Amino acid sequence: MVAKVGQPPPPSSRQAQLHSGGWIPARTPPAHVLKCAKRVATGPASDSTAHSLGGELGQEVADLKAALLKAKEELKQERKLREEAEAAQQRVMEQLSATMASDETFFERSMERQRANAKEVLTERAAAQRQQEADRSELMQELGLHVFLAKNCYMHRHFAHEREKRELAEAAQHDLTEQLNLERQRRQAAEFTLAAQALRVQTTVPSRRVAAQPATVSISGPAITNNTSSSASDATWYFLDSTNAIRGPYDAATMLAWLSQGYFPSGTQVRKGSSAWFQLSHLGPHPFA
Repeated sequence: MVAKVGQPPPPSSRQAQLHSGGWIPARTPPAHVLKCAKRVATGPASDSTAHSLGGELGQEVADLKAALLKAKEELKQERKLREEAEAAQQRVMEQLSATMASDETFFERSMERQRANAKEVLTERAAAQRQQEADRSELMQELGLHVFLAKNCYMHRHFAHEREKRELAEAAQHDLTEQLNLERQRRQAAEFTLAAQALRVQTTVPSRRVAAQPATVSISGPAITNNTSSSASDATWYFLDSTNAIRGPYDAATMLAWLSQGYFPSGTQVRKGSSAWFQLSHLGPHPFA
């Protein structure tokens, strides 16, 4: 029977027995064996070719025998180890059966140990879970504190900025109010100075009567009597204007002239020197005498 090119030769009865028994796995012949088989199938066989083919086949047979012996040894060793393991397992089972037979509480103690182990595991898990919850709560508290501090910082900066703007606005308003008060005081001082100068001109020149107020002001007091003995040094009278501002000091002649020209209403507050304030109507018909 001639083998085809590229296929191994049919196994012998011994090799088939080994393959079927599971001793060694089926293997593909080496490349040099296939090469020799190809030469035999394709051309006439010479003596040298037959000799080399026989040598290669003999080497292959020797390799197969060595592999078979090695497989047998490994199988024996594996079988021996398996038998020892089965024997050890059998001895352990026998000892366990003997222990259970001699000790009636063995099963209960085993279950008790298992329950204790399970309880310990559950306790550890619960402790770990509590620790995780505590860590999470601490983290949330720290996060809330950071948010609270950041919010307070923002509000503090905002309020500080608003307070600074308000203080600047108040300072500007205060400066403006002071400027307006100074301007009003200068204007009123100028008006009273002009009125005093006009009164002096009127008292010194009888032919020229200069009124301190417009001619439309009604005169409600007695007629003016020129008092040439009055001097500017006798300036001891004060009065409150319509804004309750203190005006003065003025001499009695000036006050009397303004009274005669209807400049002072009846409820005007006046005083002399540092005395108390009185309504003009309570001082009688000659209040500045």
